[in-house]
Amino acid sequence: MIEHEILLDGIILNLQIIGESIKEIPPSIREKYPDIPWRDIIGLRNIISHTYYLIDIDIIWNIIETEIQPLKTAIAPNFMQVQHQPIYSIAYPPNSHPFNSL
Repeated sequence: MIEHEILLDGIILNLQIIGESIKEIPPSIREKYPDIPWRDIIGLRNIISHTYYLIDIDIIWNIIETEIQPLKTAIAPNFMQVQHQPIYSIAYPPNSHPFNSL
């Protein structure tokens, strides 16, 4: 039972990360894929982040079974167009981040 809860938590966390990351995809790329429900993905992220207790597991499984692959197909070829710099790299010069010593 715990293994399933850990798996589900990991899936939900990844959906949250996807929803947050979608905000960084330029409109020019999103406009190429009008069939991808961009606003719904961000909305799911908001539910996960702010009203976790309202998550419907059946909806989560449906998303995984039907929505992830089309999203991956749309984003993968354009991934390199999205520029992203981790926040910690702004605060710490290269090789000086505290986690580097772990």
